[in-house]
Amino acid sequence: MDKYEQEFREKWKKAAKAMKVDRKELGELRLKRLAARLYSLIKESEEGFDLLVGGGNSGVVAIEIAKMVYRAADIELPPIVLFPTVRPSNQQNVQIDSSLVEEQLRNVKGLSRLLFVDDEIMRAQTAKICFEIIRDFLGKSKVSPCLSCTIVAENHFFVWKYDLRGIAVRFLPFAFVLQGYNGNFSYLIPQELIKKLEPILGEPIDRNQALAILMGGKRKIVKNKLSSFDYEIEKKIVNKVKDYKKDKEGFIKRINKLVKEGIEEYRKGSIKF
Repeated sequence: MDKYEQEFREKWKKAAKAMKVDRKELGELRLKRLAARLYSLIKESEEGFDLLVGGGNSGVVAIEIAKMVYRAADIELPPIVLFPTVRPSNQQNVQIDSSLVEEQLRNVKGLSRLLFVDDEIMRAQTAKICFEIIRDFLGKSKVSPCLSCTIVAENHFFVWKYDLRGIAVRFLPFAFVLQGYNGNFSYLIPQELIKKLEPILGEPIDRNQALAILMGGKRKIVKNKLSSFDYEIEKKIVNKVKDYKKDKEGFIKRINKLVKEGIEEYRKGSIKF
């Protein structure tokens, strides 16, 4: 970047830090915008997708939100594949348990149009890994892959810079980053529930991990350099946290309400893209 872009980014960061931001309210606003963007894509534009794709803990959450949007729009949900992705910058030499991914992909027919959903995107390392694995899986069956991939996420100065054979990518942001404020959806978890989960998930709690468990019943884990999803953690929480099922049910209802509000605000024109 040149000196003017550098100056702009530095001033942007300072301005964001100087703002008084209610993290819960920010999470609500951003979630409603994600719901509205997905609704505009699948309902109003009538674009069909062969596969819904997510990666990591944030992907678990984004997929659950997307499922709510599909239900609200009364559109049949496409097959879903979730990747326990780990960014190369975070974990060196960690491999995805490919058997889990191939099991999800095996029965998907006519695969050409993908919808990748996430809370935010900057370098698209997760999306790149997911797209390549799907393309290479199709290649094993002697199908010449030609994938049209749509990414919906919050824009963190994102530019798609990868040249991937057989993969075309477009990006539809639902909001632009407020510099320094990440993981916004996780601040929707009530503080009382955070306190209940801390003895099991550890302190300081990984909010994104807690949100993935609450919404999707699983979390991403890395064991022996192999990444996968842990489906047992919620059973442990149910056994140890009083009223967890009730708390979870109330939380999911609240998220679903925000999704419906986002769709309605888009239909009335108060949310625009």
